Amino acid sequence: MPLPIVYRTGGDVQVNYDFADVVSGTGYITFYLQASNLGTGTPSTSYSLTRQTMRSYPVSSQGSTATGGSFTKVLDINFDYPIDKTLTLKGDALCDISSMLDDGANPGNCQFYIVVKIAKYDGSTETVLGSAQGATSTRTGGTNPVYLADSLKIPIPETTLKRGHTLRVIGECWIDASTTGTCNGEIAHSPAAQYWDTNASPVTSQSVIQIPLRLDI
Repeated sequence: MPLPIVYRTGGDVQVNYDFADVVSGTGYITFYLQASNLGTGTPSTSYSLTRQTMRSYPVSSQGSTATGGSFTKVLDINFDYPIDKTLTLKGDALCDISSMLDDGANPGNCQFYIVVKIAKYDGSTETVLGSAQGATSTRTGGTNPVYLADSLKIPIPETTLKRGHTLRVIGECWIDASTTGTCNGEIAHSPAAQYWDTNASPVTSQSVIQIPLRLDI
């Protein structure tokens, strides 16, 4: 594994980048989408961004719809990372997102796509900095789900995140179910790439975001 690249960003503050493009003046930090069981009497799920390839519970999250004729957002998840030092975002965020479409045994067609947004949250206001939509997948009823992988590039304008701010990645699933019956869409979020339901295809359950930061060198 390559060693982290360390650049000084002013004063005594240092940031460890996973890799850097010195020509464009961009350093990248890798985050994984992850979910945790809060472990209360009635377990609930907390979503976050993590730098570690840790396990996730659940491995993926699902949304469903039985409506047809137009795309409906069935899943909207915020993956958050609290900021404890000033960082300046600038450049193209690189995203590898794993998802799944299951239209069951419905005889009609079902269409599906994901949307990924990158935002700054200051505790009261969410500001979307950039977004991208994945490819639209069409599926006719069957017994096995289809596992999908989208590689997306999201341009991020120069934006300063300060201590107390939150870096937020928003994952959405959109479905158009053109027949009677329920269609399910999922986004996977296991940093450790755990076994994903009945996934026999090579699509991993790991979803990765590489966030661009301005290099001060």
